[in-house]
Amino acid sequence: MGENLPSFLTDPTLGPRQKRSMLEKEMQERVSLIDEMKKSGVSPSQIEEERKKLQELENFAFRVRSS
Repeated sequence: MGENLPSFLTDPTLGPRQKRSMLEKEMQERVSLIDEMKKSGVSPSQIEEERKKLQELENFAFRVRSS
C-alpha cells in the first residue's frame, strides 16, 4: 500500500463496508482541503502534493471496486 493511505484501510477490526464509507469520507475531505488551499493561495506545489494523495486514494478505491 502507498505511504499516503490512511491506516484504517489495514485495520482488521473494520469490515469492508466501514472501510468503504471511511474511504469515501476521506476522499471528500481531501477534495474540500484542495479547494480551500486554492482559495487561500497556497503554493501550487503544496496543492499538487494533496492532489497526489487524493489520486492515491482514488486508485485504491478503484482497485477495491474492481476486485
